[in-house]
Amino acid sequence: MKLYKISQILSKLHLFSTNTIYLALRTLFVFLLSLSGALLILYLFPMLTESPHTFLLIFSGYGAMIFGFWGGFLFLLRKE
Repeated sequence: MKLYKISQILSKLHLFSTNTIYLALRTLFVFLLSLSGALLILYLFPMLTESPHTFLLIFSGYGAMIFGFWGGFLFLLRKE
């Protein structure tokens, strides 16, 4: 809910709509959270994967797309 209020404030600049800003902010926020989680897992268990960059990309990318973008999209659909 706070991200939606922030996007309403930013939409007063008339660059993008509130929904577009909300989707971008939510996707970025979830990406940063999943990236920090992936780094934490990677540094706690260094022998978990053979290629850490692939693990980071898969974990962060799928987290951002599934929980960030599609979760935000479903939130906007329920809101209207």
